[in-house]
Amino acid sequence: MSVSLRRRFALHVLLLAFVLPVFAAPAAAGSSCRTDRACGGSARAGAQPRATVADSSSRDRQRKRKASTRATRRTASSTRRPRRRRPTPGRAPASSNSTHSSSPSVHTRRQQTSETSTSSPTAGARSGRLFAPNSFWNARLSDNAALDPTSPARVAALNGEIEAEIRYGTGPWISESQYSTPLYTVPAGQPRVSVTLDAGSWADSLRRALSGGVPIPSGAKPAAGTDGHLTIYQPSTDTLWEFWRASRQSDGWHASWGGVMQHVSSSPGYYSSSSFDGLAPYEGWNWGSTASSLPVIGGTIMISELRDGEIKHALAIDIPDACVGRFSWPAQRTDGGSSAPECLPEGARLRLDPTLDLASLNLPRITLILARAAQRYGMVVRDVTHHAVGFYAEDPTPTGTEPYWGPDGLYGGLAPWTFLPQFPWGRLQLLKMTVCTAAPCLAPTAAVDGSSGRARRRPAGRRAS
Repeated sequence: MSVSLRRRFALHVLLLAFVLPVFAAPAAAGSSCRTDRACGGSARAGAQPRATVADSSSRDRQRKRKASTRATRRTASSTRRPRRRRPTPGRAPASSNSTHSSSPSVHTRRQQTSETSTSSPTAGARSGRLFAPNSFWNARLSDNAALDPTSPARVAALNGEIEAEIRYGTGPWISESQYSTPLYTVPAGQPRVSVTLDAGSWADSLRRALSGGVPIPSGAKPAAGTDGHLTIYQPSTDTLWEFWRASRQSDGWHASWGGVMQHVSSSPGYYSSSSFDGLAPYEGWNWGSTASSLPVIGGTIMISELRDGEIKHALAIDIPDACVGRFSWPAQRTDGGSSAPECLPEGARLRLDPTLDLASLNLPRITLILARAAQRYGMVVRDVTHHAVGFYAEDPTPTGTEPYWGPDGLYGGLAPWTFLPQFPWGRLQLLKMTVCTAAPCLAPTAAVDGSSGRARRRPAGRRAS
């Protein structure tokens, strides 16, 4: 081979050494696979390997899953069931209601059938006022009502909880089916049926009160959820019955606990030895479907009130946990488990700052109705949820309709996770508390006697130090 040919051959070799890596780079950059088989046959120059496509699809699925989770967490959280405490002798069971109602889809799928019976009960329509006009439920608060010295710290802790719930999409909430209660208002001639109380001997006082039967309509249904609340009101006898975990079985009605309140229109609004004629002084204080001895219908938002656009009573509010071993009047017991110094005790009464101009906040109609009630009448910590902060609205089951949800519903086409964050939580105040460790726990001023309506003084229970 001549010198010229050798030089040309060397030049071609050099050119190939520089050019080939340039063409091979896309394949190397596009795949880390050593063979086509390892990447499903996609390790070709310029071809994106399936592993990368799968990663992208996985990321898309993750984004969709997160969005779906945020959208459904608020409604699907009703499947989380709070822990229950087993009833112990001499003590009423500690009920813990969930604040989460069934999802909108469940509401729209529910069968819309009207419950009828021979008594034709008027559900949710109050023939008479529940509880005394001057009870804590119905009395309008004074603008200069005394505040508790611990108000700033405890309200700040509550607001921190609510802000976290809003951030994570778990609350606050309003329950109108699961864990709320239906109200059956029955006429004088409503036949009475027996209710078996599935509890120990410590429940004998309530058994005696139920021995005369309860005027439960034939088509009555307890609320959905594990609490199974059921409330019956008979204006002609001025008597209220309520049950926890009520169920109709083959041998009739059963319940795990409950309460009977005579002379409801003059009652102070909580269970006591005056709730039923003939009780001993130590009986009746642990009655009621809630863990605070406050009636489950107390503070519940009624359908008629939302239609009228005004709530003329205090609102019941439940919180994730309450103070352990301590409660405040008007509560008479507690199932709280929190030892935090800024905890709220069951029975604590909150109100919105009376100087707050609600009209200037441009609130949704439903939020404004709730805020006005909280400003004028206050809010009472009625129970714990072990989950989230929430209000309660009347269970519409007896009406056979769904009045809350939908474009024409009482929520104005909004969902609780839309209108409740707009509630001015940051302007809440804690009213002066009377903290006790045992019933009877009464206000320092004269209390209303449930059987006669007269005001009389009683010795208060053991005060917390």
